[in-house]
Amino acid sequence: VIWAADNGMDLSSPLLPPDELNKIEAGKNYGWPACYGMAVRAAGFATSSCRGTAMPARNLPPHSAPLGLTLIEGGIAGEGRALAIASHGYMPTGHRITLIPVNARGDLAGQSRDIVFGWTAARGVRPTGTPVGISAAPRGGLYVTEDGNGTLLRISVRPE
Repeated sequence: VIWAADNGMDLSSPLLPPDELNKIEAGKNYGWPACYGMAVRAAGFATSSCRGTAMPARNLPPHSAPLGLTLIEGGIAGEGRALAIASHGYMPTGHRITLIPVNARGDLAGQSRDIVFGWTAARGVRPTGTPVGISAAPRGGLYVTEDGNGTLLRISVRPE
């Protein structure tokens, strides 16, 4: 199974367009850049048709900018598997790492949950955080590159 997250257009609305998580299948048209979400034609593409475009497996929050995506097993994912998404976005929907459970067939199997969030700057308390790349680490952890501070992070379950 191949999964892809896309970073949608920056429209003037904070509510549109949603970013997307797509399950990639041969021969399907995912609409980008002319269509987004549930076959909605984007502004500036008046002659494009969204008829027949594949629906996203899940709409992601608008302007979250999902730049990194990886599959992890165990550890942070619990007993199963999960897609881990690094969202770089500048709006409140960005600056986070999200997990979405995946079953043995590779299909989405539950609600998303943010495991790192609130990465907005607070002087003297915390720097901003803008995750970009993400990859699986040993024992169900994650490696995350973060370009707001130029750091490489390792996220793992705390040993008991």
